[in-house]
Amino acid sequence: MNRVLTAPTNIRELAVFLEKMNNQKEFHIGFCGEDREEIFDTLMNDFSDLTVEESFIVAYHDSVIMGAIGFDVDIEGQYAEVWGPFVVNHDHSLAQELWNQLTERMPNEISCFSFFINQENQFVQDFVRENGGVDEGSHMVLDLNRDTYKNDKNSDYEVYAEDYQNSFSQLHNEAFPKTYYDAKTILSRLHENHHLYVVKENEKEIKGYVYIEANPKHQEANIEYVAVNSKYRRQGVGRILIAAALKQIFSYASIEEITICVSSDNTAAINLYRSLGFRVKYELVSYESRIKSPSS
Repeated sequence: MNRVLTAPTNIRELAVFLEKMNNQKEFHIGFCGEDREEIFDTLMNDFSDLTVEESFIVAYHDSVIMGAIGFDVDIEGQYAEVWGPFVVNHDHSLAQELWNQLTERMPNEISCFSFFINQENQFVQDFVRENGGVDEGSHMVLDLNRDTYKNDKNSDYEVYAEDYQNSFSQLHNEAFPKTYYDAKTILSRLHENHHLYVVKENEKEIKGYVYIEANPKHQEANIEYVAVNSKYRRQGVGRILIAAALKQIFSYASIEEITICVSSDNTAAINLYRSLGFRVKYELVSYESRIKSPSS
């Protein structure tokens, strides 16, 4: 049987393949996930503005997956985060074929493709550069295990309240002007496992905030955003917020580990996380490609 490139025929099988590939540093792509159940849940419930069938191309040989690439598409933002290309034996021609076919299928408004690649994944870094990708800097991923977590007793924070809406929105949109969740989206996502904590200045203004999303079912949680108003930096506000986030995260019995991603240039943040017990897990190199699909 010849090699066939098509939409995934079995999402669970795809999740198993992605787990296997993404647990090897030479194939690893950031934010794709390293557990098959977590990956499957993301693909089914929280991946792309398009369907999984529209967002992934898989290469099969005799019904065995030999490669795959996926685009986590944000139509409003006009960009896609790239999962892959994952190809067995670093098959360059297959990687190129997967890329070409999926970009051809993208809506015309998708004008930017973002990659987050493990620094040890030289194959995909070379591939992206060959396809017009531009190095956008590096990010350090740090992790903290429950066994090494030490509860910070500081309680100078509180749960977000509506009175802080204007102050929070202004700070978030200034700190993260081009991001996947604007302030309005964050507020719309708050529920029992999504938490927003603030350190207040007064009854209307905040010094900083931290937003976390937990998924106890899949034993994971993320510190999505943390920001401190420039007027209140070097006052320990960031440490209070991170400690608040960790206290909430480890209140879930199923969660054993938390990972965070910080710009490698942000030594202050890295030192803060390390002071709270985090260790460096790996480093990601980010690339951005402005290549549009051939049909656009």
